Amino acid sequence: MRKPKPPLDPTVGDEEMFTLPIIPAIGTSTQSQSSLSSTLQSYEQFKAAYEAKIAKFNLADMVYHNEITEYKMELDAINEFGDWLEASVSTHLYATCCTADRSLREQLEEIKAAVGVSDKEIKLCASRRYR
Repeated sequence: MRKPKPPLDPTVGDEEMFTLPIIPAIGTSTQSQSSLSSTLQSYEQFKAAYEAKIAKFNLADMVYHNEITEYKMELDAINEFGDWLEASVSTHLYATCCTADRSLREQLEEIKAAVGVSDKEIKLCASRRYR
């Protein structure tokens, strides 16, 4: 079993995400019609670039929160399995096979080796008893 890695926060290290587009300069009241049209077009471009940045951030934030939720679910499942293992195994086996320096997979392998019975042998034995 692998230990899950927490997801990376999308806001860390992505300076481009927080760099806003340049706001176009506001002209004077004596601007010509073409100059006003050009300024209006600049504002429209600014607005589109700003909305694109907001959408990019919102998407990255949503993905991050989904990954955090998944990460927490994985940790909960691992902890729940560890609790089940502790409750299910005898005190002696748990003390000798389930040390803190071992992963859950290593603990299971150690318990299996200590008990000395494989799944195949258990199924075969159960099958014989059933007959």
